[in-house]
Amino acid sequence: MSTIVAPLPLGLDLARIRAYAARQPHGFILDSGEAPDGWHFIGFSPRALLTSRGDRLTLVEDASERTWQGHPLEALQEQLDRWRLAGVEEAPPFWGGAVGYLSYDLGWQLERLPRLALDDLGLPEMRWGFYDVVVAVPVEGPALLCVSPAPGEGLEVIAAKRAHWERFLADLPAQPACESARALGEPRSTFSREAYREALASVLEHIAAGDIYQANLSQRFEIPVEGDAYAWFERLRAQNPAPFAAYFNAGEAAIVSVSPERFLEVRGDRVETAPIKGTRPRGRTPDEDARLADELRHSLKDRAEHLMIVDLERNDLGRVCRLGSVRVSDRFTLEAHPTVWHMVSTVEGRLAPGRDVAALLAATFPGGSITGAPKIRAMEILEGLEPTRRGVYTGAIGYLGRNGDLDLNIAIRTAVAYPDRVYVQVGGGIVADSDPDAEYQETLDKAAAFFRSLEVPIACVSF
Repeated sequence: MSTIVAPLPLGLDLARIRAYAARQPHGFILDSGEAPDGWHFIGFSPRALLTSRGDRLTLVEDASERTWQGHPLEALQEQLDRWRLAGVEEAPPFWGGAVGYLSYDLGWQLERLPRLALDDLGLPEMRWGFYDVVVAVPVEGPALLCVSPAPGEGLEVIAAKRAHWERFLADLPAQPACESARALGEPRSTFSREAYREALASVLEHIAAGDIYQANLSQRFEIPVEGDAYAWFERLRAQNPAPFAAYFNAGEAAIVSVSPERFLEVRGDRVETAPIKGTRPRGRTPDEDARLADELRHSLKDRAEHLMIVDLERNDLGRVCRLGSVRVSDRFTLEAHPTVWHMVSTVEGRLAPGRDVAALLAATFPGGSITGAPKIRAMEILEGLEPTRRGVYTGAIGYLGRNGDLDLNIAIRTAVAYPDRVYVQVGGGIVADSDPDAEYQETLDKAAAFFRSLEVPIACVSF
């Protein structure tokens, strides 16, 4: 057997394993919240690490480092092909492969776009660790240890690797109890309220001129903090459980995501995307909550905006799917989250023969729900309006499995956490009849979970 999937002892402290993984370089947690059929995945100590900055690629593997020029998606596909391994029966959805992120700025390697915004964080545009050992934890059921051979390893090492990792996990020392990160001062935005209104007015001018139909304008908050990023992630996910949450230790910073949105899922040849477009805050009373949900459900503006993005996603998938296989399987569904209501649709198709991960990403990235329509023109316009590069925000975080399956989120409700500061970026779709004050407030509604979990004083969140 090329891969072992074995139950871990029932008494094993999974919280200790999560905390240990989160504090290791390139450790990760992928967390599906409270969904009964969900899974949590934990890993650390990748066998290889692939990063990119522009067309400059770096692969660290077996204590050696190689740097070269090339296309990031081609380099990623080359490593995925090296790590390719047939699936095993009764395995969890992810049992080994690549975990990491694609930043929004990777789009500049896919299209000819202007470079105007400041890249003040300077994170890699792509970062993938390759893992041969993963702890898979179903929301309901026993935790599993998944062990597979790294490229070049023989099958004879699998049993020894399993025994080593079972002992290692059982002997993990207690992890230090750390205080969650909390705000030391007021959030500072890349936009004043008036500057945001001016940028929004510029988007509306482009819409009126026929350049675009909509664009997703965002602002970024910088919050001075003290405390532990991982403890903050656990607080945030407890307050705001999300189906596509993630924590990734990127060394110089931690990527913290409680995303509600799936970008892409592949199972065999079936591919699915589930764009979100349309938001309302949750109500303070049951009656107000129901009224806001009903308002979103029947909003002609939100439904029109949503339909534009669904059509964009259908077209993107149509570039790599079998002719006639792309369809909208679920339309205008309302999802309840702790601080907001969202409108969601599901678009699915069957990948055409020979279409690999690189081809799928080249056809669809970045997601249409966080750019606008038409996508490329919207990205050009946003590049001239948003002062700083988006980085991981509105990129994608998740896993690329060894058997070809994958699951990636849209990196919204996503922060970059440094020891002394946290960056939180939020946005909203602008269409012809957008109200500037309502659009600005929507960004604050989306940031509310982050502000609350960081104990930002409410008085600071009016701007």
